[in-house]
Parts: sequence; C-alpha cells; structure tokens
Amino acid sequence: MSFVDEPSFARSNYWLNALLLDAEHVGERDEFLRQCNEDGLLCRPVWTLMHRLPIYADCPRMPMPVAESVEARLVNLPSGPGLAVAAEG
Repeated sequence: MSFVDEPSFARSNYWLNALLLDAEHVGERDEFLRQCNEDGLLCRPVWTLMHRLPIYADCPRMPMPVAESVEARLVNLPSGPGLAVAAEG
C-alpha cells in the first residue's frame, strides 16, 4: 500500500488524502474499509467511475482496466480540523 503523492508539477492542499492498495490486493479494499471503520478510522472508497452510475450505464465507452483497477484499490482517509481532537478524546 502507498500514499497517493502530489505530482511534481502540482502543489497539494492535502484536503483529500488517499491510500492505494497494491495490485495484488485488488479484491481486499472492502475488507480493509470494514476493518478501518470497525476500528474507528472512518475511511471510504474515493469515487465510483461514471460508467458505473445508472445514468451512464448505457453510454458507449472504451475498456478502462487501469481506472477500474485504481477504483477497486483506492481508499480515502479521514481528514478535517476536528480529527486530532477526536483521536485524543
């Protein structure tokens, strides 16, 4: 697993931090999310690809194996100004 780093050409505000599970763990994201949430670390999937949304289900598209792999492995970490207080309390 690795953190998603800012690209060299950009400057991140670090509002949305994410972990990318290694490719060999592609089927384990939901279990990882379940365990994190059970332990009080409120993680979530980052997004749903547009072609998976009902409104776009019948639209033409090309194969997207890379996007689908990333979607299946990307986890959003909680962030916000109250997080440190919540962790201490």
